[in-house]
Amino acid sequence: MSATNSISADLAKEDLPRIFVIVNNLDDIQALLRYLEKTYYQVEVSTKNNSVIGKYQEFKPDLVLVDINSDKQEGFDLVDKMTFLSGRELVPIIYLAKEYSDEALSECIANDGADLLSQPYDENILKAKLYTYTSLARLDRSAKTQRQELEDHNKQLASNYEIAIDVFENVIHSDVLDSPAIRYSISPTSIFNGDILLAAHRPSGELQVMLGDFTGHGLSAAIGTIPVADIFYGMTAKGFGISEIIVEINAKVKKILPRGLFLAACLFEYDIDSSKVSIWNAGLPDALIFDDQDKHVKYQFSSRNYPLGVSDTVSYSTTVENYYISENERLLFFTDGIIEARNPKGKMYGLDNVISCISNTKVGESVIDPLTENINTFTQGIKQADDTTVIEVHFSKLQKPDTAEKNTNNNCTFIFNSDWRIDYTFEPTILKVFDPLPNIIQMIMEVQKLHCHKQNIFIIIKELFVNALDHGLLGLDSKIKNGPDGFSNYVVERQKRLEVLTEGEINITISHTGTSDGGSLDVYISDTGKGFDTSIITSLLKNHSQYHSRGIFMTNSICEKLEYSDSGRKVHAQYCWKA
Repeated sequence: MSATNSISADLAKEDLPRIFVIVNNLDDIQALLRYLEKTYYQVEVSTKNNSVIGKYQEFKPDLVLVDINSDKQEGFDLVDKMTFLSGRELVPIIYLAKEYSDEALSECIANDGADLLSQPYDENILKAKLYTYTSLARLDRSAKTQRQELEDHNKQLASNYEIAIDVFENVIHSDVLDSPAIRYSISPTSIFNGDILLAAHRPSGELQVMLGDFTGHGLSAAIGTIPVADIFYGMTAKGFGISEIIVEINAKVKKILPRGLFLAACLFEYDIDSSKVSIWNAGLPDALIFDDQDKHVKYQFSSRNYPLGVSDTVSYSTTVENYYISENERLLFFTDGIIEARNPKGKMYGLDNVISCISNTKVGESVIDPLTENINTFTQGIKQADDTTVIEVHFSKLQKPDTAEKNTNNNCTFIFNSDWRIDYTFEPTILKVFDPLPNIIQMIMEVQKLHCHKQNIFIIIKELFVNALDHGLLGLDSKIKNGPDGFSNYVVERQKRLEVLTEGEINITISHTGTSDGGSLDVYISDTGKGFDTSIITSLLKNHSQYHSRGIFMTNSICEKLEYSDSGRKVHAQYCWKA
């Protein structure tokens, strides 16, 4: 036999069932041993002595044959020890005796035996029993191994799920959602959620919220939540509005999701100064504005766009809806899992039931709990096919983030003694389609690392830039904003003038002078408009309760210096910081 065949034979022998034979006298079982030599079993024979238990542990048999011809009790005692050592592992015991009787079999079974064989041995019966019991032992061992592997796999899977859930929670959840002005409920149908709810403030204070619903549910639907959340939070922190954010999210979703998977979404931005809410709905049910006093739905924002990821391009300017919030008004919007929740008869909950639930809530009471309870009653506890998420925004409770709190020096890395300057020029073709502020702010953050002062810097540059555009190039009068519909009229007129703007430019120069413990950021903005009477600014700062004076008043309060010149066509703001 070759060396290779010898190794194969040894390996094959190792795989054979193992039979451990314990005897008093080898002469008593010669017939059995001769039969075993002809079979495909690994056989180990031991006489009853002090080393038999050690041999049993070392051999690890699938079946044990115990001779009880001369000393029955000694055999029972050995089996008791082996059974204890085997624990939960199945190792069948067959007792060997000279005679067979029902009483003898009962006694053997009572002493942990599986069967009893008596002389003379019938080869057919012997063959069947050896095969049956060794197969049972191996099957039990295989089942236990598979069960242990499955338990280990489930433990690892559960651990991975916990890690993944923590990652999802850390990436997606925002402290803004914990605001007393926001109530929400998320009910996934599986561990991972295809619904996504994001909320954050822009550096200038506007609240931006996104509710999304990926196709399907579970892990396949949740895979897109992390990149979407990363884009939303990253761009919001840089100052981008929802118009720019949806373009980036659409491109990302279109790129990473397989064909047939997309993201239905509703985004809104709320400006607390103007009370204006801008809503862009792409594939979600109607968002509802309702009055908390009379519980009537005042306006419904229907979907006017394809879900994100369906088309290469998205439309914003023609599909966004603006609404000016009045006192006591709230916003409620939700994923289609709410209106498509079914009862045992297959009937859907529907939008009418949502509106009815709103009308039945008490004044000052959130709709979230009554709505979820009403849906649970309607569905009668049957498992639903889709995730459900609902959010309610109580606008009168919303507050701008605390500027002083945001602009602290905690955990900031400053660059000292640095002097630099950057210049920008923007003409009408760019101003019509591009908001330069987030990129300007990002440039300052990258050059000077003033992240702890980002909100103040954003407020300053935004206010001065918007004034240069609105009052300089577009020639808008702030008095238009006066009155209950003032802001709405102002926005409409602003858009009209911007669309027909063909001449003029805005120049921005930002310079920094560093010291050993801080620095001075100087912002110079000029426009080529007609200018205005700068004494108006002085008047506005004295009477900042007017709608249209709040921005410049805040800017003046955080600047070291704020000066207008050249009939209002030039402005210089100085912001000083210290580590």
